[in-house]
Amino acid sequence: MNYTVVAAISLVFFVAIAAAMWLGWSRQRMRQETLYPEPTAVPEQWARGASAAALPGIPVSYVATTRGDDPFARIMAHGLGFRGNATFFAAADGIVLDREGERGFFVPAADITAAEPASTAIDRGVETDGMVAIAWRLGKLPVVTTLRPRRSADKAAIFEAISELSGSGPGHPQP
Repeated sequence: MNYTVVAAISLVFFVAIAAAMWLGWSRQRMRQETLYPEPTAVPEQWARGASAAALPGIPVSYVATTRGDDPFARIMAHGLGFRGNATFFAAADGIVLDREGERGFFVPAADITAAEPASTAIDRGVETDGMVAIAWRLGKLPVVTTLRPRRSADKAAIFEAISELSGSGPGHPQP
């Protein structure tokens, strides 16, 4: 066999594998969109730019949102499946994750159930307690959103904000 035939076969194989991966991801996302409601949109007063002057945001990396009962089951529905930069905001009525390049979302204070330190999330591992895992309800279903603060000192501010909102914090989950 010459190199052209080998290259053509390899290219076809690569394209087939990539297409199968994309199809699997798309089907999983569509299936989850029927199970999980769309997260609450960011309220107008919290929209990118509008909230910057009112409340200080905490720069974070949005790592993942997973099912509450399975930390390895990524929620891909409604744009929650992609990792990226975000800004965490907290106020009396809930928290906002204003995501870059993806739709941000609002979590009402009543839906937040706990916040815990975390070291791993799906495909990310960091130093001990380097991330923040926020447990909340998406509709009636429990989910966990994991964030990685850009500055280590910001973890305490996130835990304090969530504790004030829900009465929960590290080691104090709500029932």
